[in-house]
Amino acid sequence: MTSAEQFLGIDLGTSSIKFCVIDLFGNLRRFCKIPLPESGYGLQEQQPQDLWKKAIDQGFSELRYTISLRSLQAISLDATSGTIMLCNRQGQVISDVLFYDDARATDQEMQWIAQSAPPSSVVHSRSSTLARLLWLLNHPPMEKPVFCMHQADWLLHFLTGRTGLTDENNAFKLGYDAYQRCWPKWLVNCLGSHAGLLPKVAPPGTRVAPLNKDLCQRHGLVTQPEVYTGTTDSIAAVMASGIQQPGEAVTSLGSTLVLKVMSEKAINDAGTGVYSHRFGEFWLAGGASNSGGRVLSQYFDADDLKKLSEQIDTDRLTGLNYYPLPTTGERFPINDPEKSPQISPRPDNPVRFLQALFEGMASIEAQGYRILEKLGAPAIKRVVSVGGGASNLAWTRIRERFLAVPVEQAEHHEAAYGCALLARKGWMNRHHPISESVD
Repeated sequence: MTSAEQFLGIDLGTSSIKFCVIDLFGNLRRFCKIPLPESGYGLQEQQPQDLWKKAIDQGFSELRYTISLRSLQAISLDATSGTIMLCNRQGQVISDVLFYDDARATDQEMQWIAQSAPPSSVVHSRSSTLARLLWLLNHPPMEKPVFCMHQADWLLHFLTGRTGLTDENNAFKLGYDAYQRCWPKWLVNCLGSHAGLLPKVAPPGTRVAPLNKDLCQRHGLVTQPEVYTGTTDSIAAVMASGIQQPGEAVTSLGSTLVLKVMSEKAINDAGTGVYSHRFGEFWLAGGASNSGGRVLSQYFDADDLKKLSEQIDTDRLTGLNYYPLPTTGERFPINDPEKSPQISPRPDNPVRFLQALFEGMASIEAQGYRILEKLGAPAIKRVVSVGGGASNLAWTRIRERFLAVPVEQAEHHEAAYGCALLARKGWMNRHHPISESVD
């Protein structure tokens, strides 16, 4: 091994696709971000995969012209958790793409879930991946589906041509049993004749196949790097953060607000939208609120956010007690698909309005960690911030006040960096004994 080896992480988000290249020692070699058109998100019926393909090609092209990819060894990826679609045998999308916060499932789908799933399962929500899959099956496309795909599975297929494969983290909200590491019998029974749509499941960082030849040829890659199974956007961000001990927590400040605390035991509670993912020898217990950056983008552009944030007096709270949501519906810490946004009264001063939004989100975050502790997770010792909002100093100070623990910005906070680490880990495990690990 030499430091020349490179590893690529790809983060397919709601507003952009990000690419991160690191070397063998985790040093950042290149990062780029390709925006996705806003029209490709938030529609009731969507076919955004052409936008994704175009942005992925654009990202590879930008990398190619700014850094040599001749020593690229491995690629891993993430995408938004819960985004799902139906595909044919060739991996072509033949249904609507239902995003992570889509709660169109009807009473019929929820009744099926209530009759089949155990009470502790995370699928008891209109915004669960299973609820969206059942809705798609009740509104079938013209062509008979062969696979259901998460957004990350679609990306895996685009990179390798492999269909019918997912990772443990993305499979979780579809009903996957993370303890027994299998699709449970209740889920197979619930789906009936459609159970064959369920993909095979592999741990994150499992080798899948080489990058397809067409992509390699288009972007000047002489050798085919290996592609490894990925994870969800929030888990990838945790990987990037570097937390290692129970009680250490990560808040992802992206389009949504995602809380994760490292725990020695798994915690799942459908009533409050709490769930746990495997994370090495520990578990990550947490939940995801629909609040977050998507709310901020409804009122401010990036320049306004920066300028107004610098004017906030964090020592004086507004007392407006907002509960900021982009639309009706919340997942965690309040699991209520009918919950309405609370963003009034609105001050005339935009600085004060932005501060009130920050305070509302900080309150949601603090409430979430209190619920996790009440359910058996360790009390938080410190919170590491990742995602686009992690660098906002005013928001960080407000969050420290509400959380009453140190809040730190991760040295590396992008989910794409976490995916690059996952690619490196998978490649190291495959090609070199553990004793030779550089970590």
